[in-house]
Amino acid sequence: MIDSKGRKAHRAIANFRDFNGEIVRVERRGRTKGAATSKLQNALRERAKMGKAGTWTPNHRFNEVADAWVQEIDELVQDGSRSPRTVQSYKSVLKKHVRPALGELRLAEVTTARVDTFIHKVKAKSGVPTAKLCRSVTSGVMGLAVRSGPLDANPVREIRRIESSRRKKLARSLTVEQVELWLKSVSENERAVKSDIPDLSLFMLSTGVRIGEALALIWADVDLSAGVV
Repeated sequence: MIDSKGRKAHRAIANFRDFNGEIVRVERRGRTKGAATSKLQNALRERAKMGKAGTWTPNHRFNEVADAWVQEIDELVQDGSRSPRTVQSYKSVLKKHVRPALGELRLAEVTTARVDTFIHKVKAKSGVPTAKLCRSVTSGVMGLAVRSGPLDANPVREIRRIESSRRKKLARSLTVEQVELWLKSVSENERAVKSDIPDLSLFMLSTGVRIGEALALIWADVDLSAGVV
């Protein structure tokens, strides 16, 4: 066929069964047969994505899906599936960090590379906990986009791990001399004695339990005759 400028053009045509059940004719043109076929295939893929949920397309902006995601998590709070405090943290980082960085991007533009750069900038500026919250929120929004159809995969899944640069201190045991000095010190301290610190110290040293476990102990858990806690 000849196009409007008198140049030879190729036309690719296919029938597509839309999600309302109707058969529609989809046509694309190109300078070559391969170009026309490629344009038609892309058009069919986009039409298929648009029909999956009838809500979002790759051209919708991140902010629009974020609004719907917020509604979802609010419903989870009402159902008792999410803690109100956790959801409040999500909303806070969404407003302060995520929307300013990604909000006006179209879904197709929210790539793994962009998200990775954003998350690690947050880590450098605001710390690891905030960066992890931003990752969770961004993943939640993009997960909704995947479930709704326009995206095939969540770009947040492949970003680098968020790790703290601080090394954890290794646990260190007290020496016998340090234990003796500690017990002597707390036994001679009137305030410590009134607070039962010497007894608590002996109990923890003898059993190896954590301080939270020791403080949670009640008499019903103790069998003095058998010497068992």
